[in-house]
Amino acid sequence: MKREAWIDFLKGVGILSVVVLHIIGAESGIIIKYFLSFHMFMFFSLSGYCMNEEKYVNNYKLFIRSRIKTLIYPYIFFSCINFIYSLFHSNDDFIHKIINNSFFQTTAWPAIWFLAALFIVENIAFFLIKFVKSDIVKIFICFALIAFSLIKWDNYFYYRQAMLCTLFWIMGYFLRKYLLLPKLKSLLYCVITMGIGFILCVINKTVLVGAFKLGIVPLTILSACFSTVGWCILAMLLDKRKTYVYSIIEKTGRNSLVILCTHMYFITLWRTVLEYFKISSMCDFFVLILTLLCEIPIIYIYRKKYFTHLFTKILGKKGMA
Repeated sequence: MKREAWIDFLKGVGILSVVVLHIIGAESGIIIKYFLSFHMFMFFSLSGYCMNEEKYVNNYKLFIRSRIKTLIYPYIFFSCINFIYSLFHSNDDFIHKIINNSFFQTTAWPAIWFLAALFIVENIAFFLIKFVKSDIVKIFICFALIAFSLIKWDNYFYYRQAMLCTLFWIMGYFLRKYLLLPKLKSLLYCVITMGIGFILCVINKTVLVGAFKLGIVPLTILSACFSTVGWCILAMLLDKRKTYVYSIIEKTGRNSLVILCTHMYFITLWRTVLEYFKISSMCDFFVLILTLLCEIPIIYIYRKKYFTHLFTKILGKKGMA
């Protein structure tokens, strides 16, 4: 599938909102509440939209290798870092540190739950696409999974978020399959869908997908669906006239994975430094700028495939094949 700039733009919007929200907190006004209502769901929808069905649908072995390399390897790597961090910064006993900060349930750095959940979602979606012919049945199964996710069991490997977000992955897949976005590509539809999403968000409670705080579930689902479609339309409209800001956000979106996995380390670092020097004025702004600046060399290293070389040494060439 050809890389589309408007998709990277949306990833940039999503990851920047993640960074900002982790700096200023969830209870920081209606705009923050609005982005919380859809930004993580939008990532799942974009993943479904980008599914290369022709390449993978008849080759599960190739599919699972690809997803392990792009999702599980980073998840394991940053889970290990998180576990080491927890050994020195957690009051739990050693056994609870292993349970709460292992590969199965990472609590200290909440951002990387997305990698584990997306891995589960894409595996579920693969079998839905391959074996369930009726799209109505696919949707019914997705709602059944949402109902299952609401059962309060231990949330190992973030299966509850995965069950919830499968619907949004399938929504993105349908948007591409039926060419719905080009049909809705107008400012009117953009305003209507984003407006409905915003109104439903205002009515609903604050949504935190990583913490599985969903507010009123039907309102959460509808608000996220409308807002995601609205932002997709807006991104496609803006793609016609690329501004400097658009290009920066687009390039940020191209590196959303590495920013997702590393930004919490820099936020913690710079907040600690600023607190040590008792710099309180515009502290959040400085933390944001310094965090984004620190991401530049990390992105450079990542783009140079050094992480791939690292995992090759750890797992062996056979493990990377």
